[in-house]
Amino acid sequence: MIRIDALFLRFSARYQRAWTTLFPTPEAYAVAVTEWDFILTGVSDDGIERALQRCLAEFPTFPPKPAEFLALTRPTPAELGLPSLDEAYQAAIAQRWRAHPLVWHVVMAIGPYEFRRLSQDQARQRFGAVYQHVLDWIIEQRQRDPAFTLQFPALKTPRLTHDQPKKVTAPGDARVHLAAIRKKLQQRQPSDKRE
Repeated sequence: MIRIDALFLRFSARYQRAWTTLFPTPEAYAVAVTEWDFILTGVSDDGIERALQRCLAEFPTFPPKPAEFLALTRPTPAELGLPSLDEAYQAAIAQRWRAHPLVWHVVMAIGPYEFRRLSQDQARQRFGAVYQHVLDWIIEQRQRDPAFTLQFPALKTPRLTHDQPKKVTAPGDARVHLAAIRKKLQQRQPSDKRE
């Protein structure tokens, strides 16, 4: 509660009359303190300070609602060193999926084939939803380990270099390999894809 009282004091100084008119009675003020305390449970002091800094730019004349303030406590993609939604989407539609690990993970979660098949509106909507999901996951990982960085997955097969001869196989061998690939695809768990 002390933290909320300090926050309300800063709001009162910043928004003055606009803030005080929200709570005409002591009971209304007490209800607001309880609501804000509940909404901000689990938010770090750094998150609250971040939101206060962003508050003036995004809410210059009237204080934010609790849910709006909560959204401001989250770091922006730029603060995390990640491309914005628009930058990531532009890279994805240009098929520059390896421009950043975030773009790669979002496109792979949707599925590259499916992503190319979607209409522009559907692709934008789906990309935005998965982008937000991956961003939430990154923020969660960074809270656990501040040194966490999103990486491209390691290549499972070595790349063929020019000095390595290409292996030519008979059609019968190809069928065996295709059967093995099909078997692996059937065994693949649906949880391998993030949605």
